Amino acid sequence: MSECESAYLAGWNVPGCLPESEPLQCETEEEAFRYLVERVDAFWDDDASVDPEAADARWLPIHTALHNAPTVPWVEGVPGANLAFWVDTA
Repeated sequence: MSECESAYLAGWNVPGCLPESEPLQCETEEEAFRYLVERVDAFWDDDASVDPEAADARWLPIHTALHNAPTVPWVEGVPGANLAFWVDTA
């Protein structure tokens, strides 16, 4: 993960647990949300290789939410994946 001047943090974790990796430190909100889109896309691709229809149902809602100009602080869970994605100020 790259680091820049940190004004925002972006990450994901199992709800109620600490993240398995360090959150990304970002200079802008846009960078933070772009990072989460990349992570969601990677999870979606992994799931789609097993069951494309289930993957679409699981990941499309959060992918859409990330593109609908969310505001900070932001958190969104993914039912069926037991993950929460989030952006907050540093």
